[in-house]
Amino acid sequence: QGRMQEAIDDAERLEIEQDVSLELEMIGMMVAVIKSCAHNAKGAYIEDFHRQMFPVFKEFLNEKASPPLQTSGICCMCDVIESLPNHPINQQYAKQFITLTMKRSKHPSVDIKQSAVYGIGVCAKALTNSGFQSYCSPALNVLSDVITKDDFSEEGAPVRDNAISSVAKIAEVMGGDVARTVLPRWVTWLPCVDDPMEAKVVHRKLCQFLEAKLNNPIFGKNLHNIPKIFSIVARVLPDSDLRDDETKEHMINILKALAHKLGVQRVRSVVQQLKAEEQKVIQRVLS
Repeated sequence: QGRMQEAIDDAERLEIEQDVSLELEMIGMMVAVIKSCAHNAKGAYIEDFHRQMFPVFKEFLNEKASPPLQTSGICCMCDVIESLPNHPINQQYAKQFITLTMKRSKHPSVDIKQSAVYGIGVCAKALTNSGFQSYCSPALNVLSDVITKDDFSEEGAPVRDNAISSVAKIAEVMGGDVARTVLPRWVTWLPCVDDPMEAKVVHRKLCQFLEAKLNNPIFGKNLHNIPKIFSIVARVLPDSDLRDDETKEHMINILKALAHKLGVQRVRSVVQQLKAEEQKVIQRVLS
């Protein structure tokens, strides 16, 4: 009789697991449909979403919801806000969402943490400079802690890349003193290698940040970050998973321009600080 009960328990457990798996699959499909509708129908859909679907996803965002539901809720809100950031409804969402994303960025669940740190960048872009001002410092502190203090397993490594991407978005949105303070440190966290999608975003932004003159703060005091920048470019250029073709051409042009401004002796000194494989990449580009 004991064995029979164990068999029944196992069967019930399997049925529950299958039901949960099916439910999560359906929620994932629903989020994908909402993303498609939001990005294609724009403002017309956002109003429908607010009336019909937001009450559902608001429950997903409850901190007592399961990690998969919370992750789905955060991802869905990111998609909706990104589809038309300046829409009045999305502005209200972003103002409410930024506090939630900062809090969930400290969550023990890797999936919740990854979606939350990504969400911080979404809110920064939606709220723009003036709207994000009061959240800027605490958001950067949260992201910095994720990047530098969290010890990620291989499964959780993409969280770091998403956090680095959000820091770049904040620097871009805020500009001025924030960018001057953040970018010299931000570049030391690169390259991003664990989340190909965000890696491409980050390395594209790196090129944008590097285009300014040599007094650009990203180069660091007394051009201290130049060897690091050469190292990043050498790591990213050969790997199509980490950059698109446009970024590849952009990096090559930036590298050549930097070499021209630095001069032969300074470039030689920089290259000597790199790993052997990195040296070969740089030498091929500059030869």
